[in-house]
Amino acid sequence: MTEQSKDKITKIIKALLAKAAGTDNEAEASIFAAKAHEMMERYQIEVSDVLRDDPIDRSKPYSATTSSPSYKKLLWRSLARYYGCKTMLYWTGATTYEIHIIGRESARVTSELMYPFIMKQVREAGRKLAERNGEKAEAVIRDVANALILRLDRLTAEQKQADPAPVTASGKNALVATNAINALMKELYPKSKPGTARGIGTSGDARGAAEGISLHRQTTTNSTKRLT
Repeated sequence: MTEQSKDKITKIIKALLAKAAGTDNEAEASIFAAKAHEMMERYQIEVSDVLRDDPIDRSKPYSATTSSPSYKKLLWRSLARYYGCKTMLYWTGATTYEIHIIGRESARVTSELMYPFIMKQVREAGRKLAERNGEKAEAVIRDVANALILRLDRLTAEQKQADPAPVTASGKNALVATNAINALMKELYPKSKPGTARGIGTSGDARGAAEGISLHRQTTTNSTKRLT
């Protein structure tokens, strides 16, 4: 592929991502994001190629109520952190809230693209496990999601321990400029308080299923890379 062709395709992908982010219609957003993802896989273009400036900002990809399954909220938070962002639970009403993710654009877009792909795997794994064990599907899906949350948190901690220094989005770990993100967090949420950690219990079957869930959509010839 020539540089001119790559630039043209990159512009199309960027426009699709902008449409996905700019619509309130979930079905439309999914269609635009899926098409962008398909083109990135076909032409082996990374999100960091599409978003070269990679500004640090926030996104508001998830809104719910207190009656929504808690594992969805926790999975959003763990996934965003895994891809190098910080998260904030922001209450918009007495029973409604949003998950805000703060980080480089490439990391935020990665989180938003990966969430539906990963949730699809969680649901499929949960249904198969429930059918095998004769259990209710929704309960097992929740257990698999919780097991995946624990896996993501473990991988994030291991990553930080192995390579604590921030690198650019094109680096091996796709970490972000921590100081800049912390400064933006203080600016956007001056009265924020740290959340209280809660223990999550899962079964051995759920943990096994969670280990089989793919966290990657693109690969290179040498190694699997994050979509950042």
